[in-house]
Amino acid sequence: MRKPPTKETIKRLFALSGNRCAFPECTETLVKPDGTIVAEICHIEAANEGGERYNSGQTDEERRALRNLVLLCRNHHKITNNVDVYTVGVMQKYKRDHEASFLGNEYAVTDEVVTQMLKNCTLIINTDVSTQALFQGGSHTHNYYGSEKADLGIIDEIFNYISTSNTNGVTIDLKNENNRLTSLSNKLTLNFGGDHLVTMKEMMSQLWQHKELVESFFKKQEEYDSLRVKALVDKIQSDFRTLKKSATHHCEIADANVIHQLALSYLPEDKKICPDYVAVSKAIVLYLFELCDLGKKMSDEKTKPTLFDKLC
Repeated sequence: MRKPPTKETIKRLFALSGNRCAFPECTETLVKPDGTIVAEICHIEAANEGGERYNSGQTDEERRALRNLVLLCRNHHKITNNVDVYTVGVMQKYKRDHEASFLGNEYAVTDEVVTQMLKNCTLIINTDVSTQALFQGGSHTHNYYGSEKADLGIIDEIFNYISTSNTNGVTIDLKNENNRLTSLSNKLTLNFGGDHLVTMKEMMSQLWQHKELVESFFKKQEEYDSLRVKALVDKIQSDFRTLKKSATHHCEIADANVIHQLALSYLPEDKKICPDYVAVSKAIVLYLFELCDLGKKMSDEKTKPTLFDKLC
């Protein structure tokens, strides 16, 4: 079973990183002065079967060992998922050359950073289990340990951007579902078919961790600014009805591109080309879909309370 790196391994990784991404000529700082972590722990040989450069001959201990891990920034971690270019040998050389340059001048990582990264590791392992149970037969695996704090910052920016956009005076009563276990796979099948269903299952799997962070953020926001949360959900539902040319936001979605179009509409122009911003914006839309606040409902969802009932 997949195991997270030990605290000692994470501490050593950061020490040898010099607080820089290991990709050649990248100067990205991995821990920002304000404590924001943009580092991702990349497996040279994947932690799970189906991941990049997976080696079936490795043990779980070897997979989480220092020699199989390297710190990268987000962009270069995504780039190195191209296994045809970034082979095991290439990744090992990047790690070896980078870490050698910081021997004797090691980065003094704080215990707080180590603890946060370990927490992220555990979150992603739990996410993998949840995703595999939800989408049986899916091949997607998370091959990184990312920055929860950085994602929450992006969500906050998106939240503020949507909240200050023109709502055209739209106000509706939010009475949907909460505190329930919805068969998300069945709901996807109800709303999508063919290639669109395949696309949506892949999107949900890939963005599962982002969606979980969105849920955490929404719940925290609701505690001290429930009207702001309600206004945001109102706007997204209104935009969905407009896009679908429907009188209700509980109509069949059908086209996976609707999710993409909605997500892009909540980003400033200069952020629409940024993969991280697009991913988190999509996660906001997917979260509302999961909560049954968008898309066609299943029959057993009609009588259950919702996350937003207490706001009304």
